[in-house]
Amino acid sequence: NVFSEINQLRPSIALFQETKLLKPDTIKIRSILPRFLDSNNHLDAISFAGGILSATNSRCFTLLSCDHRRFSSTLTLSCLASQHAVYITNVYAPSQRELKKDFLDELNQTEPPPQSPWLLISDFNLIRFPNEKNNNNFRRSEADAFNDTIDQLALIELPLLD
Repeated sequence: NVFSEINQLRPSIALFQETKLLKPDTIKIRSILPRFLDSNNHLDAISFAGGILSATNSRCFTLLSCDHRRFSSTLTLSCLASQHAVYITNVYAPSQRELKKDFLDELNQTEPPPQSPWLLISDFNLIRFPNEKNNNNFRRSEADAFNDTIDQLALIELPLLD
């Protein structure tokens, strides 16, 4: 299960999308996270869809600020090994087509200050190219808007590793 994997790997940061949690209390959050991830921020699900949970180890990072938006949560962290602030944006994008433009508009406004380290982790619920789809329901206009946003933000996609 996810909890035992996290416990074994002992990351300094853990980011979850689609928690489906609505106003979880501290006890619920603590039941999900190991003790060493002792600082957390949660963005509520909308009608039991979505939801974001970001957790850090306070021995490694200090939370300077958190900017919650409709589909994302951006943490500004100070790493105890460095004086520089680090920005981490955790995103759960809507699957509803009518909300995709709102999501991309929000994402375009999320960029941290210039020259700042920024990591964006997301379940985008969008695809960039037809070969990423396992059926013929490719929507060129959605892909073009998504690719334009990626280009405007100068994002670099990191490949998934097995």
